[in-house]
Amino acid sequence: MSAEAIIRRSAPSTLTVNGVPVRDTDEFARRRLAQFGKPSEEPMELEWRDSRWFMVSDHPTAEGGVVFVRTDITEQKRVQATLRDNEAFKSAMINASLDPIITTNESGEILEFNHAAERTFGYERGEVLGRQVVDMLVPPAERRSGDHGLVNLALAREQGALGRRLEVAAMHSDGSIFAAELAVADSILHGQRVFTAYLRDIAERQRMERALRDSEQRFRSIAEAHPVPVVIVRVADGVVVYASPSARGLFGMTDYLGVRAADFHSDPEERRRIMGIIEKNGAVENLETTLRRAGGTTFPAALTSRQILWEGQPAIVSGVVDLTEAKKAAAEIARQREALAHSEKLAALGSLLAGVRARAQQPALRRRRPGGHAAGAVLGRHARRTCGEDQARRRPLCPHRQDIPRHGAAAPAGGVGDRSQRRDRGVDRPGRLQPAYDRHHPGS
Repeated sequence: MSAEAIIRRSAPSTLTVNGVPVRDTDEFARRRLAQFGKPSEEPMELEWRDSRWFMVSDHPTAEGGVVFVRTDITEQKRVQATLRDNEAFKSAMINASLDPIITTNESGEILEFNHAAERTFGYERGEVLGRQVVDMLVPPAERRSGDHGLVNLALAREQGALGRRLEVAAMHSDGSIFAAELAVADSILHGQRVFTAYLRDIAERQRMERALRDSEQRFRSIAEAHPVPVVIVRVADGVVVYASPSARGLFGMTDYLGVRAADFHSDPEERRRIMGIIEKNGAVENLETTLRRAGGTTFPAALTSRQILWEGQPAIVSGVVDLTEAKKAAAEIARQREALAHSEKLAALGSLLAGVRARAQQPALRRRRPGGHAAGAVLGRHARRTCGEDQARRRPLCPHRQDIPRHGAAAPAGGVGDRSQRRDRGVDRPGRLQPAYDRHHPGS
């Protein structure tokens, strides 16, 4: 078969020539025939429509002939395509990373610098490729230190730095220093050992950690100095995650690690009721209950609890007030009130008896006869004879005599001052005694 026949036969199957698409196969065949037999500087790569690749070259001979060489390079092209895809995938992954990724060789020259590294260090990729990583990214004060993870990457494996996370100082393009976390891995690329450094700016994380530590320290200072016992219980498993010193003293605990909140409640049903209230309302205020110490003794207490987040997990913080002394004081106050009420009753009864006694001990009124004769002695003897024994036994006044009013007081109805009553009893009749206030009016 002639060369022309071979060219015209293969032209319709040709898809690209040296990467350029063949749009007109006849035109391609004419150009190919025009060049056939002439020495070519470079072989042509032909891509056929069936996905095969060929390398074609023409070699004129001294006899005037032409050696036509066609080599199947399909497998080579497949490998090259795979490598390109892998390289593109690797570049996409590296540039998609949010953390700086820097690749160097054993000499410390930068081979790769991803987008995150550009943002973190302030350099463009082209500015640092081929430059020494120590000069570009390590602070001057750290460049002679063998402890810095980027100073001597060639010794990273021997120093045990590979695969470990190290905190190092890194330098921005403007000369500012920031804290970074560094991890180094090594690999073999094209027969050359390379190192990949993964960095992360941890300045913000360190600031947050310091703020968290300061906040926790403030909480502990307040909670441990507060006289009210404070207990924090994790909701998920009911385990005590914090107990202030006053709480440990109240419950008799030396350590609260592993202690469950259920151990503090003497009645499991009561604890479930309290937890139900907290779950429903988010809190309880001064709820009175009975709690138990580590030794088994119980005591009355008032709980004030709130739902919180402790280390990212739901928890309940409770303030506990021991009501033992308050209950004793309340009982003592109630006893004293009862004693006071009893004393007041006794005092009232004593006053009543004293009044009765005072009336009973009033001197007998002297009476005068109608003729003006003094009857005091007769009345005195009569009173002592009839009432003396009764007065000695603290009995009421004689039943046959009405109370005698004091001087100047109106006589009660039916008493001595009522003449109609005296007349009925014959007091006003001749020969009988008539009342007179001789003690107060001796001249009457």
